[in-house]
Amino acid sequence: MKAISNGAVSKGAVSKGAWPQRITLLSQHQKQACIAPELAPLGIEVREYDQFDTDQLGTFAGEVERTLSPLQCAAHKARLACELTDSDWGLGSEGSFGPGPAGITWNTELLVLYDRRHDCQLVAKAQGPVAVSVLRAASLQELEQRLQAHPNQGWIWRQPDVIHKGLYDAAAISALLAENGAWPLVLEPDFRALHSPERRQRIAQAASALAQQLQSLCPACDYPGFAVAKRTPGLACAVCSAPTQQVQQQVWHCSRCEHEWQQPIEGAADPFYCALCNP
Repeated sequence: MKAISNGAVSKGAVSKGAWPQRITLLSQHQKQACIAPELAPLGIEVREYDQFDTDQLGTFAGEVERTLSPLQCAAHKARLACELTDSDWGLGSEGSFGPGPAGITWNTELLVLYDRRHDCQLVAKAQGPVAVSVLRAASLQELEQRLQAHPNQGWIWRQPDVIHKGLYDAAAISALLAENGAWPLVLEPDFRALHSPERRQRIAQAASALAQQLQSLCPACDYPGFAVAKRTPGLACAVCSAPTQQVQQQVWHCSRCEHEWQQPIEGAADPFYCALCNP
C-alpha cells in the first residue's frame, strides 16, 4: 500500500480506520458489481441504493437532457446517496462519451466519493477508447453476425415516436422491425452500465483508482485521498534542454484540510516529446 509521509509518497501500512467502512452507491444500473470488488480488499462494503430514478438527471439515449457536467452529476448522486439513506459516505458514478484520438469514441468514467461529515469529496477517473459503435445490418443473417461480434452488449433502436432499449436477441429485434419498420436496420450501443461490458470494465478501473486514492493519506491531517490535483508541463528535453509538454511538477492536494505539496519531477524528457528535436 502507499501512504503519504512528510509530504512524499512512501511505502507503509495504512490503518483501516483511515477510510470509510461502508459506502452507499446511488445507482439503478447495477454498478455495485463493478465497484465493490475493487474496494473489498480495503474492508469497505459498498451498498447499492436503487430506489432513486437516476434517469431524471439525463440519459445517454437523449430522452432526458443532461443539464449537469459529468463531474457535477456524479457529485450530485454522491450527495443524494447520503441524503436518501442517511449515510456518512455516498458514492456517485457518471460516464460520458466523446471524440478521442484519430476520431475514435472515447469513454470517461468518474466516481465521486462524498464525506458528509467533513463536506468534502474524492474524485477518481478512468478513460479509454470504446470498440463498439453503430451497428448496421441489411438482413437477419447479417444482424446475427454483427451481434456476435459484441457479446453481452445491449442495443438501442430509435423510431420517430419511441426508443427501444436493451435489445440483444437478433430474432426478437427482427420481429420488432417487422412490426414497426423495414430493413436495413441501424442500432446504437446501449451505454447504460448494465448493458455495456466496456463501460463496466472502465467503471471497475475507476474504482481501482479510488481504492489507490483512499490508501494515500494527507501528511498534515491523515485524511485519505491525498492525490495529484494539478500537473505543470515544461520538463526539459534530455538533449537540448528546451521545455516540453511533459510534466515537470505535480501538486498533491488534500480535500479536507487543503494541505498541498509540490513534487518536482526528476530527470529529463525524451527528445521524442521535444518540439525542437522532433518537430
